[in-house]
Order: sequence, then C-alpha cells, then structure tokens
Amino acid sequence: MMWKNRFCHLGLRGRKIGLPHVLRMSVIALLSVFIVPSASAQTNDNHLLLSVGALYEKGFDATIAYEHSTKYHHAWEYFAMGYVQYKDNPDAGHVTKQSFWHNYQSWHLGIVYKPCVSRGRNHHANLRLGASSGSDLHDFVGAFM
Repeated sequence: MMWKNRFCHLGLRGRKIGLPHVLRMSVIALLSVFIVPSASAQTNDNHLLLSVGALYEKGFDATIAYEHSTKYHHAWEYFAMGYVQYKDNPDAGHVTKQSFWHNYQSWHLGIVYKPCVSRGRNHHANLRLGASSGSDLHDFVGAFM
C-alpha cells in the first residue's frame, strides 16, 4: 500500500517500472552529465569542434576544427574538412560502395581569424576571415572566406 501511494504521487499510477526503463533513464542521465558541454563566458579557451552534415544533391561533409580564443573574444580556428558526393550505380540501380566513395571527393585544410565585431552582456558576434586549400580527385581547390 505504501509503494502504491508513492507511485501515485509521482504520476506513475498504472505504469509498470521495469529494469529497461530504469536502465534507459540512468544512461540518459549519465550521458547528459558527460556529453553536454559546460557554458563559460571566459576568454583564452580552446575548443575542439566536430560537425557532420548532409547536403543537397547527394552529399555529405565532415569538419574537425580547433579553436583558440584570444583576448577580447577574438579567435583563431584551424580546420580540416572533407566532402563526399555520391551517385547511383547505373549497373546496380542503387548506391554501392564504389559509387559512394569514388564519385566526387574534396578535402580542405584551412585557417580562419574570427575578430569580434559585436559584444554584449551575454553574447558576442564574430566575423570569419580566412582561407582554405585542398584537392578534389583531379584539381587544386582553394577558397577565401
């Protein structure tokens, strides 16, 4: 009777709480503690950034970057980026390993200076100025930002 009242108080009346539910909630709690980055408003911090994404017209890209903050919220960012564009294999009628990895690829290395252009009490905005260079399967590729 005592347990029934506790579950009613928690809004769990009529639900069975089993080991999978408790295990799932424990894993979510642990992941949220270790994965969610802490927010800080300090300068001179270093950050490791990782981003992946899907792009229009059958493409994927991934970027890994290292950002070093300097005084007054300015920052330097060093990055490596890869892009893969795939197509359907005409013989198989769908995407295969060969048509995914050997259609079009682009690889870049770059450096970006990010000066702070606007600073407020709880925010700041940076402008990205830099260059990257790399290669696709046949030619040199370069960009200014």
